[in-house]
Amino acid sequence: MLKTIRGGKNLISENFFEPLGMSKSTFSTRIDYSREDLATGYHHHRLNGSDTFTKNTPESLRRWGELCASGAIISSAKDMANWLNFHIYEGKNITGHQVMDQKLVHELHKPRFAIGTTHYRAIERSTFPISIMDYAYAMGLKVGHYRGYPLIVHSGATFGYRSYMAMLPSEKIGAIVLNTGPDLEYRHRAPVTHYLLDSALGIDPYINSTTICTFPKPWADDNQTTTDRPERSNESLDFKIGEYKGIYTELFFGNLEISYNSTLKSLVMKYGWGEWELILWPSANKEDSSEQRFYAAESGINTVFDYSPLYFIEHPYKTGTVVGFRATAFETERPPIFCKEEHQDICQKIRAKSYPEEEAHLCDSAVSVQFAYGKFYVFVLLVFAKSMNDNWSLPSSSS
Repeated sequence: MLKTIRGGKNLISENFFEPLGMSKSTFSTRIDYSREDLATGYHHHRLNGSDTFTKNTPESLRRWGELCASGAIISSAKDMANWLNFHIYEGKNITGHQVMDQKLVHELHKPRFAIGTTHYRAIERSTFPISIMDYAYAMGLKVGHYRGYPLIVHSGATFGYRSYMAMLPSEKIGAIVLNTGPDLEYRHRAPVTHYLLDSALGIDPYINSTTICTFPKPWADDNQTTTDRPERSNESLDFKIGEYKGIYTELFFGNLEISYNSTLKSLVMKYGWGEWELILWPSANKEDSSEQRFYAAESGINTVFDYSPLYFIEHPYKTGTVVGFRATAFETERPPIFCKEEHQDICQKIRAKSYPEEEAHLCDSAVSVQFAYGKFYVFVLLVFAKSMNDNWSLPSSSS
């Protein structure tokens, strides 16, 4: 078993890439990023009403690929067609050779538990303007129905890249869409895939050259908005620089460090290998809060930024003393509270007051944290296992 886990990448290459003829497929930790045929990933944001795109850095993609299997495979349209063929023809490659036992493929496609939708939420229903639902998770794949046909589907997203694949096994039809840049709520990937499926089925597609640009209109309102990147504030900080600096700890998310960069003349947050410049929002953007808030801007090899604010917390009894901060970028519904080691006691009281129903989960033991932040639980286990053995890897659950 250890030999199998440690050779994960080689096993995937030998047992899937090679027999399926996926000659251009590899891993983000291995590929030569200077290759001319490698698409460049982009991050999108708006500044002063204008769209701005930032290129991925190869090092950030390599580092992410070392952490997890999902999002770490790099492939091509032709190779992905071979991957679809493998599922549609129940484990066979394009020459008809049985690469995986048919019974095992059936197990991969068998529904295991109910889940939410992969499609644009405003249109995921049985009447819009077609019947489309994915409602269950199999083994690394979602299953449902499209126009009454059994559907196997999965999406993918990593820094600067998006993907979407869908298959109608009963009709021996599949489609894959690969793109660079953002795609909120699958508003581009999903309808383009539907267009391809409809065309292959010989049905007039519900998407055309007009509705692909207005989607999800005219069938549903588009409630998605893109926030302008805030301009830098010239306001003074609420606390002295030294009060912000230090190691902050959160039971579930671990440690991060905030320091001051004299070159940038800004606070900097370091979490793992990622680094972000903390930029103060202008007062006009404080909404209803009297607290100063910061957003995390890309820095170093990291090209990812987040406008979800960080709020620093003042000691309730010691004016001008920072004890921790609330990080909505980590979890928006119940933002975790990171605390300085010397202020853990007062922070525990702040946590209990902020989330009384979750006090036990946040403060008593790591075991009970799964109730508070369950969706991150598996990810942390993966990272922990990875830290125990640098050669460890898992096969990707999606392409």
